[in-house]
Amino acid sequence: MAPEVIHSGSQYDTKADIWSLGITIYEMVMGAPPHANQEAMRVLVLIPKVKPPRLPETLGTSEMREFISSVLRELPADVSPVSNATFEDFDLWSCSDQQPRIYRNRDG
Repeated sequence: MAPEVIHSGSQYDTKADIWSLGITIYEMVMGAPPHANQEAMRVLVLIPKVKPPRLPETLGTSEMREFISSVLRELPADVSPVSNATFEDFDLWSCSDQQPRIYRNRDG
């Protein structure tokens, strides 16, 4: 759940969906959501207070880490408005090792 949704309860918009996309990719790579070792109610307190999760340098591509950093922002105002251009630069590939990969789109 996006921090602003937890904090205010009523600011659910496309930026919260963008957050969800970033967290979903994070979970695919890490195998678990951030704070998975915490109790659910504790996680609801932590999410708005801690910095957004980042992938370790040893996991994913640099483009994947860049993408996650761009969509998991501390402040909703720092998330770019949604447009096709937001995601056109990235391709998501599922590789044979079952690890998702995001690469910069070289076609356009």
